Amino acid sequence: MADTGEERAVRKRIRGYGSRRKAPRFSFIRHPLAGRVIAITMSLVSVAYGCATAVTWYTESMGYAGVPLGGNWQSVQYILGTPNLVRSADGEQWIKTTNPSNYDQWQYQEPFVTVRFNPNSKRAETVYCQNPDFAESSACPESLGVKIGDNEQNVLEMLGTPTYQRISGGKKIMAYSAVGRDVVLERSRVIGVRAFSPEGSFLAVIYRYALWLIP
Repeated sequence: MADTGEERAVRKRIRGYGSRRKAPRFSFIRHPLAGRVIAITMSLVSVAYGCATAVTWYTESMGYAGVPLGGNWQSVQYILGTPNLVRSADGEQWIKTTNPSNYDQWQYQEPFVTVRFNPNSKRAETVYCQNPDFAESSACPESLGVKIGDNEQNVLEMLGTPTYQRISGGKKIMAYSAVGRDVVLERSRVIGVRAFSPEGSFLAVIYRYALWLIP
């Protein structure tokens, strides 16, 4: 039976539907501004990360073992508790007391921390934590990427060349005045960290921060 003109028209329309191209989907990656938006977003993330780590680093450099440098004796006692032993100056015997505020050096056992106060202002001047036996029960907290048991090379990678260093009594002291740290080593391993108020210039501090940020 011959097709009618109407049937042929219907088949033609059906074939036409199948041959039509699908409408292109929107693609952000192909958008002319995509590269710029991605670059700006990555830059903002990098800046935010840098600011966050800078705050962390600055906070760490202004104290140690939870003790803020410059804090009064009441705040130290609140954070670390009553010291196990006290004395007024180097060379004196450590003693026990119920009134530690009359003494300028406080010592704790776990971790083994010594806090020195300025004799005049009675504020924390240095905080020293040592752990020569590497015992877990008296482990000192990490400071600016350096922790007890680290080797000397790790210290150099985290903080760079020290301001100065000296060897005495079988121990090496690597001093970093810009960030207020003395790293004490014995047989090439870190056994203690001493914190004091940073003394370096702004550029010196930025340099140490860059080393800490990009290990």
